[in-house]
Amino acid sequence: AYVYGTAKVGEDSKDLVVRVSGRDVPEKGSTLHIVPRSGETHEFSTSTGERLSD
Repeated sequence: AYVYGTAKVGEDSKDLVVRVSGRDVPEKGSTLHIVPRSGETHEFSTSTGERLSD
């Protein structure tokens, strides 16, 4: 399952998409505390949507 939300980064807010287990889907509107796993993140360009190289 994919979770779509907003992450607070200092004074800014950033759009965020997180893939989670389909067995433990969070309720809509709940607050999640996310810790990225090293080597398992993907970043995308905000202007083109293209994946940025590793």
